[in-house]
Amino acid sequence: MLKTHERNIVFLFCITLLIVFSACQSKETEESSGPVLNDLPQILEQKELCVITLESSLSYFTDGDNIMGYEYTLCSDYAESLGVDLRWIVASNLDQMRQLLLEGKGDVIVYRMPMSKENKSLMAFANNVQKTYPVLIQSLQDTITDATGLIGRQVYTRKHSRYWHLLNNLNEELGGGIDIVEVDSLNIDRLIRCVADGVLPLTVADYEVALLNSSFVPHFSSSVALGLEQEYAWAVRKTSPELLASINDWYEPRRRYYEKLKNRKQHLKNYFGESVSQRVGQISPFDSLFQIYAPQIGWDWRLLASLAYHESRFNPQVVSYAGAVGLMQLMPRTAERFGVDSTMIFNPEYNIAASVQYIKRLDGYFRKIKDEQERKKFILASYNSGPAHIFDARALAEKYGQNPDIWFNSVENYLLLKNQEEYYNDSVCQHGYFRGNHTVDYVRDVLNTYRIYSGIK
Repeated sequence: MLKTHERNIVFLFCITLLIVFSACQSKETEESSGPVLNDLPQILEQKELCVITLESSLSYFTDGDNIMGYEYTLCSDYAESLGVDLRWIVASNLDQMRQLLLEGKGDVIVYRMPMSKENKSLMAFANNVQKTYPVLIQSLQDTITDATGLIGRQVYTRKHSRYWHLLNNLNEELGGGIDIVEVDSLNIDRLIRCVADGVLPLTVADYEVALLNSSFVPHFSSSVALGLEQEYAWAVRKTSPELLASINDWYEPRRRYYEKLKNRKQHLKNYFGESVSQRVGQISPFDSLFQIYAPQIGWDWRLLASLAYHESRFNPQVVSYAGAVGLMQLMPRTAERFGVDSTMIFNPEYNIAASVQYIKRLDGYFRKIKDEQERKKFILASYNSGPAHIFDARALAEKYGQNPDIWFNSVENYLLLKNQEEYYNDSVCQHGYFRGNHTVDYVRDVLNTYRIYSGIK
């Protein structure tokens, strides 16, 4: 028979074994379960829905301090119905969106995710299914009629986008010859605009996206189909059945309303700005003033009018949320430097006169750019953002082997990259973080408007 101290030793030994065994079981369970993957009950408890998306005019984009987009509107309404907040993760491409979802970094992909066989094996798709097919985006002067016309041509697209995968598959089927150029800083809407402007030769987009863009960005063709119709929808993990059911139950009775919302194209009006109507014989009530002052800076008066249109829509009384004033949207401090005080700044002529003096100063900052047409693009960009961030973008372009005197597809790309820590903390950058999307669009918008106004007789 065991003595008391021996029984205590045996008891302690058994307890130790039990603790070790339990710890091992707990560790095994923890390792096998992986990251915590939310379903609807956890989302409701945390009062937050984490959303993964890509930036585009149809999905999610920022306009100043506002967030907009068709998919953003849908998801915001859904989150409101749940009584939860939204947290957005903007991915770089489709592959990254899928990876973030499967790793539990987000709860739902709010974007037109392709319902491919592979994706269906990994994710569950909602019932808000859209159908579309890929088309070639080319200039009106180009003559490509089918996929074989891509051989020997450059086609620009974002790496790992659905269009990138499509082009690589086409290239393999054709036996090679397509020069697929990968870009990092331009989304599909901006790529379409680059083709329309003649900056880039070719790109690929969904027919639906091309159709919507055509209402606001003229001068491109999208008539050549490059693939079959495919289905797209929002996606969740297969371990989130309650979230999927909730999205479907919420969306179905609202389906017709949201289809009408998308077809109104209001998100594109916000993204690109209102379309420019072509007036017969007159651009604005201030044409004579533009004609008087534009020669002082060597500009066509219609370019100055185009700038005014995008600054104020020709409203001399407007004041922006940032405090810019009048027809040319000058900051009062800037106007004072050129002799226009607060009692004069709303006067269209004084406002234009001060603006022209400011443009003359900006022209001096970029005098080293010998090509006058290129210099005007840098002036327009600086008029919108101030010259400091444009100096940084030029320095980055030069450092990374691009031409600092070329705006399109060179310096503009580095302005877009100034929202990334790697670039705005670069030693050649002196002015820190900047979100360049609005400025890049502004330059294109003003020049597109000038193109339209230049056709007026």
